[in-house]
Amino acid sequence: MLTAGRKTAVVASPLVGVARARAASPSASALNMQKPARVTPSTRLNTPAGRCIAFELPTAAGFHVARATETIILKLMDAAGMPPLASRNWGAYVNVLKKSSVDAKITEHIDQVRELHRNPLIHPEESLDMSEALVLWTVCIGLIGAMYREMDRLTQQPPTGN
Repeated sequence: MLTAGRKTAVVASPLVGVARARAASPSASALNMQKPARVTPSTRLNTPAGRCIAFELPTAAGFHVARATETIILKLMDAAGMPPLASRNWGAYVNVLKKSSVDAKITEHIDQVRELHRNPLIHPEESLDMSEALVLWTVCIGLIGAMYREMDRLTQQPPTGN
């Protein structure tokens, strides 16, 4: 913060300006989604992640992007015809998805994010720096996009013919 006479100015890093410009709807813009109904669940949860990145709160951003990803995992489970689980943890989701018709590559991707990023983030002694938060953001946005494509495949109606 700089003070000149009676006027005060807040000086932010260059990252703040870039992130603020994208914080309003990061999932929609990053995924270039054209179906408005898709934007709702992940964008509502991912917008706080964008704001946390904009204000340089990387650990908070990690929590929010993990929450957004979990929301889409639950939608993927529903699209695969899997019942809701009593145990809400990513390991349980992965075990159930492995028994479904979901592409094994997506299940493995979810498991990797769980093991390498999400589970360590939950521990209070762990925190993210900005580069780690941006990596997690990027990985989760890619995973969310893959899950949406898989939901399309799973819910696609067979062609009707004569």
